[in-house]
Amino acid sequence: MTRTEAIAILRPKGNSESDLKSAYRSACLLHHPDKGGDPEIMKLVNLAYELLQKISFCEADIETAKNETPLTEKMRPIWDRIKTMPGIEGEIIGSWLWVSGDTYRYREAFKEMGFKWSKSKKAWYWHSPDEKFWKKSRKEQSWDAIRSYFGSFDLDSEPAGSLS
Repeated sequence: MTRTEAIAILRPKGNSESDLKSAYRSACLLHHPDKGGDPEIMKLVNLAYELLQKISFCEADIETAKNETPLTEKMRPIWDRIKTMPGIEGEIIGSWLWVSGDTYRYREAFKEMGFKWSKSKKAWYWHSPDEKFWKKSRKEQSWDAIRSYFGSFDLDSEPAGSLS
């Protein structure tokens, strides 16, 4: 694991020891298996914390980590296929890929790729069938609540002129 990857996992607000501890505690609350989290992700959180405790990092490292895309190997080919569709906006929330914008004309392509339509969110979503799905409650959650809980990353789509 690199320093940049460790920072991207914990997302500390600054480069002080207290910022690192605070980020670690927050990540533990989200990903600890006793709280419904994935044990594999918790292992990564612990590894990231141990690495960052041993080395120093600066604000530039934090900015670099924020700009890295958290696309998984299974997500990347899917995003690469749809990012050139005009009017599409992509976002990763936790381990889910959400697509919104002018999606109606692409609905058959989304279905073919394994996306599902969320009527309440007015967006398409995809997650790897290999990943364990954990739903906190049946209560409808707002976008802000979901983003706050799982973390989010906006994906850049390519300009319409880039289509071949």
